[in-house]
Amino acid sequence: MRTLTTVLVTGLAALAFTACGGNNDSGTTPTPTPTPQEPNVFIDNSNKLMWQDDALAKTTTKPWLETAQMTACNDDQTSGACTNTSGDTAATFCTDMALNSHTDWRLPTSDELKFLYSAHALALKNDIREYYWTSTSFDLSAKNAYSVKGHEGGGGATSVTKLKSDSLYVRCVRGI
Repeated sequence: MRTLTTVLVTGLAALAFTACGGNNDSGTTPTPTPTPQEPNVFIDNSNKLMWQDDALAKTTTKPWLETAQMTACNDDQTSGACTNTSGDTAATFCTDMALNSHTDWRLPTSDELKFLYSAHALALKNDIREYYWTSTSFDLSAKNAYSVKGHEGGGGATSVTKLKSDSLYVRCVRGI
């Protein structure tokens, strides 16, 4: 019987092969073949998420709301303008993105992005440890939304609220 075991080592997935009961049919110990990783993405199998990990993830900044929506939101925080992410915004950047033939990208929730940085920060190839937008609005003020920044060296994340008019980095995600 052969068993394939996935081991998490400092945020990187490593494959270990254990041959129980001897060799394979050819008499040799087989070498495991990892699942191919698509270019420019990181796959979080535990949460069934695919993360954008191309050069744009460390260069693209966008506001959560455009200026007109933010002005209307400042005037009336119950206005639909406070959640209208149309235009040149972080959410629209994600929904318009086509990466590796996938077109169902979205802005991650605060919890999703915090988990990415807590468990897999060292696996990201394109990250600059700055604040990235999430899709999670701040309950106490419609003018704010949560952003997340991974810690240097991995192993955690800081989540803070920012004004939705601020330009922050964007990292998109999709379900797999």
